[in-house]
Amino acid sequence: MVIGIRSGRVRLRPVQEEDFDFVYNLWFDADTYRRSSWPPYKPISKEKFKEWFLERFLPKAEKGDAPSGNAYIIEVNGKSVGLCGFHVDWKRLAADIWYEITPEERGKGIGKEAVKALVEHIFKEYPVEIVEAETQSDNVPSIRLLESLGFTRTGYDKYAYMVKGRYKSSVKYGIRRKKWDRSPK
Repeated sequence: MVIGIRSGRVRLRPVQEEDFDFVYNLWFDADTYRRSSWPPYKPISKEKFKEWFLERFLPKAEKGDAPSGNAYIIEVNGKSVGLCGFHVDWKRLAADIWYEITPEERGKGIGKEAVKALVEHIFKEYPVEIVEAETQSDNVPSIRLLESLGFTRTGYDKYAYMVKGRYKSSVKYGIRRKKWDRSPK
């Protein structure tokens, strides 16, 4: 069973089935959806999303799978304010992270604290050599967050996502274990 992660004012706790409405509302918030870099890229029914949520977000250990990643609710003072997680690519020894903060809590440093805690956890608990993230190329707050933690740009994809019938480009960022260990954060 995955335990929660604490760092400063932020607590990351494993997503539970009871979090479905929070995740659904965050995921399909208009601004969140516009900036989303992860599936589903188009609105789907709440019932279909629930199937996807149960398969994708519940802790892998709960389902008896080998741990390759987890999804977390980001909490501040017991209030759910975001969602983050990761997936390990064992062939590459790399972890891919993702994160989202509720619109009313953006710009308060919560995302940075959560991502920092998540990356610390990954490097401490998993034998990965690199942590990566991908965001839409016009998502300036996310780019600034990654760069402020020492991530460097590693790629660009002009046709990464189809959102509302239009292609969106993405940028990829990464940080190697050695650089993370040396960086002041």
